[in-house]
Amino acid sequence: NLGILTPVGRLRYSVVPPDKPVDMRDNSAFQGALRSQDVAVGRYQLGQIVGRPVLILAQALRDSEGRVLGVLFAALDLEWLDKLALQAQLPPDFTLFIADRDGRILARSQGSGHLIAEEGDRIPSFIQMARSAQGLAREVGRDGVPRLYAAAPMDGFPDLYVAAGLPEARVVGVANRAFSRAVIALAVLTLLTVASSIAAADL
Repeated sequence: NLGILTPVGRLRYSVVPPDKPVDMRDNSAFQGALRSQDVAVGRYQLGQIVGRPVLILAQALRDSEGRVLGVLFAALDLEWLDKLALQAQLPPDFTLFIADRDGRILARSQGSGHLIAEEGDRIPSFIQMARSAQGLAREVGRDGVPRLYAAAPMDGFPDLYVAAGLPEARVVGVANRAFSRAVIALAVLTLLTVASSIAAADL
């Protein structure tokens, strides 16, 4: 849905006609839009107008002196995020999250290849991980599997993040195999060096 709110949060226009008066003054996206020049992202919630779980994005309309004339908002059904999981083509034991700036999970894909919209769970170390240039965190998922998570902001949505979880055992296994190959190569090189030195000394 798309619409316009008054500077005090009352509904002025909505593409989807509401069946009752709508007041969004306490909506986090509305409050964020009043404080910012950018698009503000709210919380995953049951939409007052459409009656389905949506994510609210809002931006304030201001005059030349910076006074708020109204607030544009968009209510997004998170089913569109399902395409992201399919495009990622992650293996079944990987996990993909969409989270807000506070680490609250908005949608997850775990094993099915489809993102499932939900609300409530948090990634405890997500905030530090997302704000770090090389953020990486270890968390145990619902299935009891330890995973290493990395996060990156979504283009065009400053308050939304994508987090991918890789099974720790798989990551460690790859690292161990790489280390083993390096040790074997070094041992072979050392033996060849010693043999060459002995042969050179005999000559």
